[in-house]
Amino acid sequence: MRSIDLIEFIKEARLGHITLSSSKDEIKKVFGQPKHIAKWGEGGKLDPVAWVYNDLYFGFHHETGETECIGFQSKSNKKVEPNIGKANIECHGLRNSIEVDEFERIMSGFDIFPKDRMLWDYYGCILIFSSGVEASFQGQLDKSALLWDISVGH
Repeated sequence: MRSIDLIEFIKEARLGHITLSSSKDEIKKVFGQPKHIAKWGEGGKLDPVAWVYNDLYFGFHHETGETECIGFQSKSNKKVEPNIGKANIECHGLRNSIEVDEFERIMSGFDIFPKDRMLWDYYGCILIFSSGVEASFQGQLDKSALLWDISVGH
């Protein structure tokens, strides 16, 4: 089983050798068949297509099939699912229920600091890293917002 490091993803916007330029075949070689295939957009009726591996997902352009987005999104208050297809994810304590200040503390221990912070409506904030990776938090507009998504691309 291959090991993928979530800190490496945040720092370098890649999972091992998988990046936004990786093909579906390359992704299958590393992660195997997706657990679920979903369509993004309103009610799931619109392209692009997303391959879902537990908490890890890849979004693909509907015409070119190119990888447009790589991300992690946990829908429960647990750590990111460590077993993703043929790979094991090293999470370093990151989990869906982590608050903004704890997330930033963990990142600073790896010498990773956000280059920008954006607030949206009343729902939370996004930390943007120099790699292009964004960590989205939902909740109050203070330090109690909880991690929702870590992703790169659109």
